[in-house]
Amino acid sequence: MFAGLAVLGGVRMVGHELPIAEPIVELRAFRDFNLTVGCVYSFIMEVDIDTVRYLVLEHLATLKGLNSLPTGEY
Repeated sequence: MFAGLAVLGGVRMVGHELPIAEPIVELRAFRDFNLTVGCVYSFIMEVDIDTVRYLVLEHLATLKGLNSLPTGEY
């Protein structure tokens, strides 16, 4: 439900920002291919880094039996 609301809000925001002369969020900057690819690549790398960080902490907590203090020291 919340994902649907987020998508609906994003579509509405894009539909509102594109036709006006001076938008709050300048979406026309994404016409540049290099900027768009760089933003997508940066997003994918951030998801990868956060996933690895989460999985390492889960590994230390469940398999090694450590609580939050020793896991934070690794």
